[in-house]
Amino acid sequence: MTAAFLLGIDAFLAEVPADLRGAAVGVVANCACHTRDGLPTVEAVALHPDLRLSALFVPEHGWRVDSGAGEPVRDSFLSPWKVPLYSLYGMRKGPPAGLLQELDLLLFDLPTLGVRCFTYVSTLRFCMEAAAVAGIPLVVTDRPIPFPETRDGPMLESAQISFIGAIPTPLVYGLTSCEAAILIREHFRLDLDLRICPMTGWPAGADWWPAGLAWRAPSPALRNPESARCYPALVWAEASAAADIGRGTDLAFQVLRWEGMDP
Repeated sequence: MTAAFLLGIDAFLAEVPADLRGAAVGVVANCACHTRDGLPTVEAVALHPDLRLSALFVPEHGWRVDSGAGEPVRDSFLSPWKVPLYSLYGMRKGPPAGLLQELDLLLFDLPTLGVRCFTYVSTLRFCMEAAAVAGIPLVVTDRPIPFPETRDGPMLESAQISFIGAIPTPLVYGLTSCEAAILIREHFRLDLDLRICPMTGWPAGADWWPAGLAWRAPSPALRNPESARCYPALVWAEASAAADIGRGTDLAFQVLRWEGMDP
């Protein structure tokens, strides 16, 4: 990782646009979202002189990234920063319009991995729709993805749209969060003030996860970059109770054992 490399969140916080200074911000993140230097995104926003942290919205797996796949996430209160925490996984998929009326800005900093069934990109879509209805800007910040510019797997059929398939792409769609946000805005024709903050200084030919950047699991099963890289290859097997893809171990999505399979 070079000194010039910045995550999208770093680039945004380094130079908050003039029209957003003083904004009451709702942050879409979890505890795995950090700046390049290891500061939690929520704390970085709370400490920023030009921003007012006002709410936190959390996706599947919750703030602490410790809720299981499919397990509903509850609203709560984030004590260190004294802000309400609202679940976007359960009955609610996007921020409620009434709450967004109290905010000036929504900031999305979740890693989406470039894989359709990884539900953080579904959360991105519903946040975009909510921000468009509320008439507030949405800032989307980029993080690395395992398969940049890679397209692989079946396209989503319109009859199969769900929370694990909410955007019209192949299974592996190879777009960063910023790129996915542009696709979503265009496909769903959203009248949205979208601000994108790409990464800067990405070294040519670098591995997908930069050396020197601390890995923090974006979901309970993805304990290391290799599991994230292998995720789309074996996530389908979870549809069968007979399959064991190593969940609960450091080899999740890197191994496959089938009930009755000869060793």
